[in-house]
Amino acid sequence: MAAIFNLNHPPHVGHWHFIYLSVPNIIVIAVMLVVFALAILLPFLAAVLLFLFGLSDLAIALLLLSGVIASTGWSVRKQQAQRRPPS
Repeated sequence: MAAIFNLNHPPHVGHWHFIYLSVPNIIVIAVMLVVFALAILLPFLAAVLLFLFGLSDLAIALLLLSGVIASTGWSVRKQQAQRRPPS
């Protein structure tokens, strides 16, 4: 069975002091860090964009579904704000 890539050469490694990692492993770690950062930031960015386009109820629903804000505290404050007469 043949390999897809030619494996008859020294490995490509990245080294930093005493840490040696192969290039494919460095790529996998970098992709995992990017996915982690996106998972943290996307709910906030999506809600900000929805607020900017005037869809505040949809933005609140997105933040509630993603667990960014607690449902009980926000809904109580929203209900209290709706009961107040407009100024």
